[in-house]
Amino acid sequence: SKDMQKSEKSRVAISVTVEAFNRSLSADSRAGAKCVGFAVVADRDLAGGDLGMVQSDNVDGCCAACSANAACVGWSFVHESRTCWMKSSFPSSSAKINVTSALKISNAQYLGGTSEFEVGLAELRKTSSPAPQFVNAGNPQTCCREPSRFGSPAATGDSERPIIWMDSPARDFTRGFLVGNGRLGAHLRFERWEERLDLSEESVWAGQPIEMPQCNTEEEAANESGVEPNSSALPPKIWWEGPLKDRFLPGQSSDQLISNESVAKEACQKQATTPGQRCSGITREGSGSWMLRVGYDAQNSPAREESWILRGISHAVASAHEPKTFQKARAKMLNGEIQEAQQLMTSLTTGQSVNGFEYLARLRLRYKQPFQAQKLQEEQYSRRLSLDTAIASATFTVTNIDGNPEHQPDLSNPVPRILKTQHDREVFSSVPDNVIWSRSKCTAWHAAATGPLPARASPRLSIDWQEYPTATSCLSLSALYERTDSIMVISEIRNMSLAGENSAKTIEKNGWNLQGSAKVLTYGYIQLFSKDSYLPGQYPREGVQGTANPNFKLVGYHACAAIVPSFGPDSKMQGAQFAPLLAAENKQPQQVQVSNAHTVDIIIAGATRFSRGNRSATNLEPVTMAEQRCRRAIEDALKKGYRAVKDAHVAEHSEKFARTGLRVQSTHPNATSAACAATLTTPERVERYGRLCMQPSLTAGTKNVTVAVKDVGLQVLFFDLGKYLLLGSSRTGSQPANLVGIWAEGRESPWNGDYHMNINLQMMYWSNEVLQLSETAEPLTPFVRELARSGASTAGCMYGKPGWVSHGFTDIWMKTRVLGDPQWAMCVTCGAWVALHLYEGIRFRNDLGALRKDVLPLLAGSVEFFLSYLTPHGPDDSLMTGPTHSPENSYLYQGKAYHLTMSPAIDTAILYELFSSYVDGCVLSGCMGMDNGDG
Repeated sequence: SKDMQKSEKSRVAISVTVEAFNRSLSADSRAGAKCVGFAVVADRDLAGGDLGMVQSDNVDGCCAACSANAACVGWSFVHESRTCWMKSSFPSSSAKINVTSALKISNAQYLGGTSEFEVGLAELRKTSSPAPQFVNAGNPQTCCREPSRFGSPAATGDSERPIIWMDSPARDFTRGFLVGNGRLGAHLRFERWEERLDLSEESVWAGQPIEMPQCNTEEEAANESGVEPNSSALPPKIWWEGPLKDRFLPGQSSDQLISNESVAKEACQKQATTPGQRCSGITREGSGSWMLRVGYDAQNSPAREESWILRGISHAVASAHEPKTFQKARAKMLNGEIQEAQQLMTSLTTGQSVNGFEYLARLRLRYKQPFQAQKLQEEQYSRRLSLDTAIASATFTVTNIDGNPEHQPDLSNPVPRILKTQHDREVFSSVPDNVIWSRSKCTAWHAAATGPLPARASPRLSIDWQEYPTATSCLSLSALYERTDSIMVISEIRNMSLAGENSAKTIEKNGWNLQGSAKVLTYGYIQLFSKDSYLPGQYPREGVQGTANPNFKLVGYHACAAIVPSFGPDSKMQGAQFAPLLAAENKQPQQVQVSNAHTVDIIIAGATRFSRGNRSATNLEPVTMAEQRCRRAIEDALKKGYRAVKDAHVAEHSEKFARTGLRVQSTHPNATSAACAATLTTPERVERYGRLCMQPSLTAGTKNVTVAVKDVGLQVLFFDLGKYLLLGSSRTGSQPANLVGIWAEGRESPWNGDYHMNINLQMMYWSNEVLQLSETAEPLTPFVRELARSGASTAGCMYGKPGWVSHGFTDIWMKTRVLGDPQWAMCVTCGAWVALHLYEGIRFRNDLGALRKDVLPLLAGSVEFFLSYLTPHGPDDSLMTGPTHSPENSYLYQGKAYHLTMSPAIDTAILYELFSSYVDGCVLSGCMGMDNGDG
């Protein structure tokens, strides 16, 4: 920044005034006749209250669009993208170059400016907490509802618990409930008769592994001086480390199987020294054949595998073209030739694009209604997300008056009776067992009266309900996996013997029906996988592994589910149907149907070919291993049973959730009590927040008074929700939480669902140490480690520098180049910013072992890059970064908008933290001869 003050050329390049901006507006961008009735100002942005976005060539189009929409109070026009953002409520205002904003002026017949704009903002502030809008018959709503309201936390004695409660199914994705264990996530709408579970798995991403070239640094290239290596020079030193017992190397290099160890080593060594190819070692299981591997570090093997690691591998040298282009762009920028510099930097983007996070599959459950629709008399509905136990649930009842309901048994004296069914559903995602468990239960009730009931009997009558015998259970459903690409779905009935399992008796007590002395559990099984991942017709079934397609190079996916019906504690399957259904188009069983059950448990798992070990970006396992992991997770959970899996899940989650809590106390006399808040749905609490409502008066002779809602418990619930989402999307051994956590609605997530390292990934973890949830950030360490390995290629090939660097975006394949247009992605310090969070964790935990082993080496690589990358400039040789950018920012110079600059403030801040943290870490760990006494 010193140089920016002293260097005229650099200062002019980034210096913009309001007057220069106004002069730069073209004639068709100035507010014209269509903007009469608006106060228009330049260099101002309105944030928040977005009503929608429209394309417009000029600000007149914004005025026209806002005038035509009664809900619109103003707009912001982004000149560069020609987009108009309509505003529907009070927005905050801030200065921003290349943005024009306006507010409506009530009944005005003139074009206003800055003064009218400020008046409009002040008026909006006054009305941001309006008089009651939620009214009934002209009066504000009551502050509380009846404590006995169906399904409310007040009615169930949960007033003090962190519960999100709704009284209707979710209409769209944003209103659904989320469960997750860091690896597996599910989005739940809890529809009554046709439920859909949108399932996600951490490693289901578009794209495939990429090979990062290894390039010389500028110094290495200069030393070579273009001269061919001397023929007498010794070849690079390569040696084998091993054998390593009970260890495996992740990532299969090819499908080649080699029986001879020496031949396998020779093939691996040849591949490792060939440009564009890789091999890091060999692994075999037992006495089987050797497989060429590409993983970096040997992992513990549960299958008694054996490995050899190839050390001292030499890599090919890439062209020095890109570093020269970068240096030329830097010279142009320092000379004030901004447009030319941006063009050169844009040419350095390699055409790579960031890949997106996708959903695993959709499990569709179709429930059969127990009564005919025209006979339904009443429905009550409740769904809740219990944040402290990480269990999502729904309960609803259906009541009718009918002398012969579909599932009612023959009665000796058939008379009109009231029949009621209660439907209970529950879903959780278990960390200990790595499965999602869904349980559906239906119970039928009838009135105990023996005589005829009144012809117009009300379901609200006080009735002595009696439960029907469980043999007449009322739960019937079909289950089907779906996905929107080329898939194969297979369903079948499987059997598993639990004889000798400690859980057999417990499982029987839980209601599952085990048959015979072998204690055989019969269950439905559904698989979904990419059709192209196996050879045609060679698909996995019970007892059959399937034959993988050797040409399948994508990460793939495998979703599986077990459907286990229970027909009551008496273990009698009277009148039950349990079978796969045939799909008409290819006669292939694709669904599982259950009829007349009391309870149905659905255990869900998912897996991909992504590395099972160190999560290396280039590792893909055989297709068959994904199927095996999916199936084993299901079988292990079945052996434990519902109660054991649920208890372990609740214990694991609740311990971490309870480590911290937030207490907000209000001295306001009308503060909403927990008992009152527990009678309202969460949306009702949000609607009433800060508004007016009616509550009983404490003054004699006055029935009700109008008070302002002070629901401090809603603030606490918001805090708890953030803690819950962090626990659900990032755990030890998982991938870090991406832009959508771990919950994808389909194949295209918002903003790709990738890793935005220009602030979003960091924000995911800002609170984890304060919340005493250090383990949620554990995935960041291997993530940054892989980023650094890939970033070493980018540092050498793009900049000709040592160390490592990564830019604004990345994905599961650890791409570190500039992915996309430089205006969004050219953030040279973003990778270092992510790495700094690792040191932040050290500061909280004082873990010197992790500091020495993991954090300092990663910081050192980043420091090494920037010490070489920074360039001196100006009278005092200030060190500068660039060309780079301030994320999602721009400036005007000579009437044109630019994005790239030299030494934006973000770089100064991050590099100060990077260098300081590295030195502090060295002092703490005693590296480079430093210790705490060095000052």
